[in-house]
Amino acid sequence: MRRILGIDAGGTGTHARMREGSRTLFDGRGGRANVASAPSDVVLESLTKATEGCPPPDVVAGCFAGLAGAETAGVAANMLTKLFPSAELRLASDYVAAVLASPEANVVVVAGTGSIVASEVGDHIVTLGGLGHLLGDQGSAFRYGQALLEHLLIHEPPELPGYVSDALIALFGSTERRDVIRTVYQHASPPEIIAKLAPTLTRLASDGIEFAAALVERHAGHLADDVAAHVARSVDRPQIRVELAGGVWHSDAVVDTFSRLLQSRLGGRVLTIQHAQLPPVAGALRLGELSPTAVRGLVQLNRVGNRP
Repeated sequence: MRRILGIDAGGTGTHARMREGSRTLFDGRGGRANVASAPSDVVLESLTKATEGCPPPDVVAGCFAGLAGAETAGVAANMLTKLFPSAELRLASDYVAAVLASPEANVVVVAGTGSIVASEVGDHIVTLGGLGHLLGDQGSAFRYGQALLEHLLIHEPPELPGYVSDALIALFGSTERRDVIRTVYQHASPPEIIAKLAPTLTRLASDGIEFAAALVERHAGHLADDVAAHVARSVDRPQIRVELAGGVWHSDAVVDTFSRLLQSRLGGRVLTIQHAQLPPVAGALRLGELSPTAVRGLVQLNRVGNRP
């Protein structure tokens, strides 16, 4: 039996797990590894930490945030080749791991720093969204964080709970408007730091703060619109099972609001919504276990070591 190393390399953290048959041989975690926004040395450091002490793998299946096309696939491949020069490499976008970890779902809605809607259809994965913070990412942590930050900077709301100031100081070092703005624009990855405000917005909504609840309603509605469009385009079934993956769904306020709005957009279809039952790293392992024919249409790269 081959040793399969699955890696879920996300915008905020990396999870690596090795399996040989049904046995788990290794489990490790590291830092952020978005190959589009994080510097190469940061990606390598995160991967190194997540796989430190891992036995040599036969296959490495890496699912990376920010992986889209040859350039970012090359960055990911170079990092993994340095760590595992003789392993077969399979690379895919991070949403592929989420979809493969949810084989019973008709639709997987991934909402972390960014967002994407995806379904496994035959031997391919079809998607809607995933356009990044400049063009999309509806209902993502970035959108929630941006909405809160914009509201605080423009409207100067009345006194809010102390945890709002605590969050601003932790992220920006200050609650002063000019300091916050300067920190955002000087940050190496503004979407990542802004996304970290999402839990503050959802906590405000849960606490009954009116403007926060309205913002959650608005942005959950945008994502519900995307999911409804995806279902109409790609899922021809009267019963729809939706699984939710990503940090945004840790908020009950977001899940409840999104579920209500999505049901209203799907008309008479029977809708089941639940959290993903397995972590995305399980999907990365599945990618590594599939036959070469089965992974066609899922991977960006499939090679052994340095040989193309």
